[in-house]
Amino acid sequence: TDPLEHAKAVIWLCENPEEAKQMGNRGRMLVMEKYSWQKEFKNFKDFYVQMLK
Repeated sequence: TDPLEHAKAVIWLCENPEEAKQMGNRGRMLVMEKYSWQKEFKNFKDFYVQMLK
């Protein structure tokens, strides 16, 4: 990405702490939903089952 755009985004986050916090919370929830231990275990299990065929 463009360094200037990156700097602008960081400045915006610093100037808008409440929105930054909300964005962080949404990102955290997305990661927790997508990468749960249960899902990762299923992915590993499916992978190994496929490899053993």
